[in-house]
Amino acid sequence: MNDDGRAFSGNDAPQTTTDAAGRFSFQPRIGAESVLVVHDLGCTLAPIASFTNRPIALQPWGAIEGTLLVGSQPAPGQKVALEMDAPVNSGPVLAINVQGTAVTDIQGRFRFARLPARPVRVGRYFNFNRDGTGPVGFSHQERVVVPAGDVAQVTIGGKGRALVGRLALSRMLYRVNTRWDSLWPSRPIRTSGTPPATR
Repeated sequence: MNDDGRAFSGNDAPQTTTDAAGRFSFQPRIGAESVLVVHDLGCTLAPIASFTNRPIALQPWGAIEGTLLVGSQPAPGQKVALEMDAPVNSGPVLAINVQGTAVTDIQGRFRFARLPARPVRVGRYFNFNRDGTGPVGFSHQERVVVPAGDVAQVTIGGKGRALVGRLALSRMLYRVNTRWDSLWPSRPIRTSGTPPATR
């Protein structure tokens, strides 16, 4: 599910639309475990084993509002990412996979709306690749429990200490498409020649 509440299937699961009475149906499908129901007012993930003749109740959408800080200062024009909070080594989990990005405003503020009520993680998003393709970074993550029908507040960053150092280069550089104003290790490559002078 995108952060604007639009559902999409990553495994070609069938989709349908309810009729005027709110009814829907699917053809039998081997291995089906749940049905995701999405509406302008909310959503729910219903296990098929729990289906009865009763109507399916939706949970109202929640939202997250927050501020991104670098040190003690707001960080405008920076990308913030959101992803589901998946338990580590827990095996298969019945959950809504929600993900998305937002850009902070001039005050470092951001907002994610139309979110399902569940735990997620938000953090600063980095992409140092010149063409936008390759490894990305997701730092200063914060776990946020999205409340149904309400807004959760979060602050990203503003903690820790400044780290100042010097990069000593050898024949092995940890960049495929090197940008000298940033460092994001991906895989070693062999290079020749002299790197640009440090500014």
